[in-house]
Amino acid sequence: MTREEKLKKSIELHSKLYDRGKPLISDAEYDALVREYNELTGANSDEPVVPVVVGSAVADGSPKVAHPAPMLSLNNAFDQMQRAQAWHAIVRQAPGARAYADLKIDGMALRVDYENGEFRGAATRGDGIIGENVAQNAIRIADLPLKLKTAVPGRISVVGEAYIPNGLFALLNNDREAAGEELYSSPRNTVAGGMRHSDSEEVAKRGIHFFAYGLLFESNPKGFTRHSEVIEWLAELDFSVVEFGVPELQTEADIENAFETLSEMMYEVDYDCDGVVIKVDSLPAREILGAGRSAPNWAFACKGIAQAERTVLRNVSFSVGRTGAVTPIGEVEPVVIGDVTVTSVTLHNKDIVEGLDLMVGDKVLVKRAGDVIPAVEKVFNDERDGSEKAVVFPTHCPACASLLIRPQGEARIYCPNTLLCPGQLQRGLEHFIGQDYMAIVGAGPVAISKLIAAGLVSQISDLYRLTWDDLVSLSGWGEKKAENLLEQITASKDRPLQKLLAALGIREVGRSASETLVGHYRTLSALLDATSDEDRIAETYDSIRQLERLGPKMAESFCSYMGNPNNRKQLYELLELGVAVGSEKEDAGDTEGRESTRDEARPLGGMKVCATGKLQHYTRSSINTTIAALGGTAQNSVTKATDLLIAGEKAGSKLAKAQNLGIRVVTEAEFEAMVS
Repeated sequence: MTREEKLKKSIELHSKLYDRGKPLISDAEYDALVREYNELTGANSDEPVVPVVVGSAVADGSPKVAHPAPMLSLNNAFDQMQRAQAWHAIVRQAPGARAYADLKIDGMALRVDYENGEFRGAATRGDGIIGENVAQNAIRIADLPLKLKTAVPGRISVVGEAYIPNGLFALLNNDREAAGEELYSSPRNTVAGGMRHSDSEEVAKRGIHFFAYGLLFESNPKGFTRHSEVIEWLAELDFSVVEFGVPELQTEADIENAFETLSEMMYEVDYDCDGVVIKVDSLPAREILGAGRSAPNWAFACKGIAQAERTVLRNVSFSVGRTGAVTPIGEVEPVVIGDVTVTSVTLHNKDIVEGLDLMVGDKVLVKRAGDVIPAVEKVFNDERDGSEKAVVFPTHCPACASLLIRPQGEARIYCPNTLLCPGQLQRGLEHFIGQDYMAIVGAGPVAISKLIAAGLVSQISDLYRLTWDDLVSLSGWGEKKAENLLEQITASKDRPLQKLLAALGIREVGRSASETLVGHYRTLSALLDATSDEDRIAETYDSIRQLERLGPKMAESFCSYMGNPNNRKQLYELLELGVAVGSEKEDAGDTEGRESTRDEARPLGGMKVCATGKLQHYTRSSINTTIAALGGTAQNSVTKATDLLIAGEKAGSKLAKAQNLGIRVVTEAEFEAMVS
């Protein structure tokens, strides 16, 4: 096989992996492969870099849809000379042409269809001719209009980019870390996974957004002559459009100034960008320029902003998280990536380290994944000089020396000493007091470290046993500081039960799952009773699996936690200390018979209720909580035992099944009238 053939196969493979949201190499490495291929095959000098492929074919078994016009990729220019060459190639074919520049969003290209102003479908780029049908998932995109603001007769296809804001991405990973789940690698990969997920709720859960940047097709042409007019029109129709467009670019200097201006703005916006797009503004000129085999001749991407840099891995240490996960952390020689100095990187787990064939002393390529989590993208193991050392994973916990375990089917290793490991206790308490959980202000990491070192806190419940004398005995603690912290601790006792459950840091149980569990069980006593022995735990596992969006891993993790004698002892102590007892007081004195009577007296008393489709006034979690509060049991699926189905917009198979089974179906408005 020739070098050209190897390069082409490699490019096609990595293009497919990128399209699936599972890239193995960085964008810069991929672009280098394409450049080498074009140099070897003698690409047209008027096209500085010609993509070998547009995207990748839709996977077998996935729903396919043809594009009304090709969805092409873009030629790339990597430095000032290539930008000048690309612009001169355009001007030679269209003298006097003017360009429009905007940011290149690093997301997932989508085509969205409308007919007479109503949403009709959506598709991924695919291979540029055939895309994957993702209509059911697209309707859950946060800011994608399902009905255009102004009536548009006929059919139009809008192209744009699905993305996740960086601030939201950070919150998503915070929640996943809190639930003991593997972190998402980057916003772009998280979008790709969400848009292809079998559950459309994942799109809303991940907070996917959409920027429109053009028209692919229109059955009744509107007579636009400039791209900038199209952008203004799309904004009027209620689309979010790419920010900071720079129009009226005519000279090489104009192009360079626009590139520099927009490059600076890349770090001011709350979403990932991987360059600047230069496109001819005149639509008639675009017709003259036409397109090549995989990219238009009237646009190119400027990719001069490095998101990955080379450095050296100097050391590997191991950190114990609050869930007991032992994570390798790489110390690297300081390197500036974008506008951030990176000194450490996550190495995730043993499988990742072994897969990279990583050694201490290796030269590595580090990338800021989603501008949030620095990670090793590549190891230059062909540059080793023999001084490198293997990464040795510990067999015992670095914080408490307990023998580490690796649960079956998991990549991480864990310290099982949940309640007594100092590493877990420190981070567990930091999580417990967090603003989103028990919100105890004044007990930060330093204070927690002092409390543990002094022997005053060895478990969570000890926080609620602290006295004024305990606190003022600590170095640096005065009377006022002690009083303020005790007030905060006392106030936290009144936090709702869902806050306490999420604060405990149970693996797989984040804020959303905690709300759903509390909506169903209502009190901590009920949860403890439901997991009091092996038979009840098995029943509870089955019950939790019926609740919306609570999967088997979460149910297993929760039941395991609740069935652990040490954890149960801790929870009973918290109850005795008055923590999260508000709902207990409401149910005080209720026998099982009175509980049943009270449920039946409520609007949904004793009913099994399922919700499907898009609801206007509820999230999936909040509708389940409402159902439980009204005496019903929220179900994840329609069965013969279901009493009622609440059907929102775009209700699908659950609605059909309910109708076939003769189950009562109500709209959201009818449901609200029924329970008011």
